[in-house]
Amino acid sequence: VTSSAASRLDACLIATELDGLFPAHARFSAEDSLTNPISKPDPAIYRFARRQMDVSAGCGVAVEDSVAGVQSAVDAGFPTVGLLQFVPAEERVARACALRDAGAAAVFPTWPELAQSIVPRTTAPWPTDHQRRGTRTTLRTSTHQEAST
Repeated sequence: VTSSAASRLDACLIATELDGLFPAHARFSAEDSLTNPISKPDPAIYRFARRQMDVSAGCGVAVEDSVAGVQSAVDAGFPTVGLLQFVPAEERVARACALRDAGAAAVFPTWPELAQSIVPRTTAPWPTDHQRRGTRTTLRTSTHQEAST
């Protein structure tokens, strides 16, 4: 989910080699996906993505690097984590605090650290629907605090 144009999102995902993680049908642009484009912090793009992907409120996870993005995702009902990977090093401490203040449950320095923290603790690589019912995914933050969703 982005406020940017879909073409910019595609280019960024390719440049960062993250395009394999986000199939084209699961990419949403406030500029291109919405009938009436509106940017974050308005939650419209997250609500649109939730409907398109048939995800119940609270069942997905948003990853954001901006305060407006965190506000948008939280207001749409998504548990949200912050990501600092593309934030300039000199801004990371302040941004981490701002993301938490905006509602991020946890903040991670890199995608690999985020990925390690959200892999469900099961014997299978990913939980089945049966395993998911009644269980909670635990996010392990880089400071070893835990936030459950």
